Amino acid sequence: MNTTELGAGRSTVLLPAGRVYYREQGSGRPVVLLHGLLTDGHYWDQVTPQLDGVRVIVPDLPLGSHRLPMRRDADLTPPGLARLVDELMKALDLRNVVLVGSDMGGAIAQLVAANPRYRDRLGALVLCSCDAFEHFFPPSFWYLQALGYLPGAIRAARPLMAIPGMRQQSFARVQKRPVPAELATWWLTADHGSAGVRRDLHKVLRGVSRRHTLAAAKALRSFDRPTRLVWADTRKVFPLTDAHRLAKLIPGATLTVVPDAYAHLATDAPDAVAAAILETAALPNLPAPAQPPSGPPR
Repeated sequence: MNTTELGAGRSTVLLPAGRVYYREQGSGRPVVLLHGLLTDGHYWDQVTPQLDGVRVIVPDLPLGSHRLPMRRDADLTPPGLARLVDELMKALDLRNVVLVGSDMGGAIAQLVAANPRYRDRLGALVLCSCDAFEHFFPPSFWYLQALGYLPGAIRAARPLMAIPGMRQQSFARVQKRPVPAELATWWLTADHGSAGVRRDLHKVLRGVSRRHTLAAAKALRSFDRPTRLVWADTRKVFPLTDAHRLAKLIPGATLTVVPDAYAHLATDAPDAVAAAILETAALPNLPAPAQPPSGPPR
């Protein structure tokens, strides 16, 4: 797949933070898929062909591999990114959404579900191996946040991406199956020529803090929608203990443990992820919120 094909089939939606690319397929109950840092919606490419009978929306979040820079004043802290997801759902008029997050997208999904102002649009939550609790970032990726505080560090790292195999090797700790060379190039060269994309990535990296996921965990104790956790049975990056903690904390949450996979489950175990999403989407919809009476008050 070349860059022309990777960039095809996208629509855009204008949000207060800026314009965002997204891809959409199918019809039925809406399923919104949130990817992680230094990837885009193509992270889900092995999952989406299996999602029959639902309406799938896959945004390209401004997490460093996006092509459309956000507004200069856009809030790209974790709470700001959660607000962006809520605004996306509002702009597309999505209700009873099955919100799915992986990697950093899972942390953002937790913040959406934890916020009472946002959760009315949610019908269910699916979290695939992701940042949680005090592991935001996980210890093995602390250096990424350091890049956010070093002026010019991200731009200086670009020549490394020209070394044969380096782009694919960058994902070796999170994916057991190698990333196709074209996709690794697409993800890791998004900032070429775009100071705006680099600015966005600096904002995202500087905003990461465990205080956001720890606060979300407390709020998720009152989350009353069906919740499915899908986690890799590995000690790499996102510990399985975090999944067990979330399963105990979120009312009625169920956990599926996936063997022989690393953190990027959508590429290492797409069948298991797709099955979990479809099973969750098949659960009964929540009743629509009561509408206020029309006309003047009596």
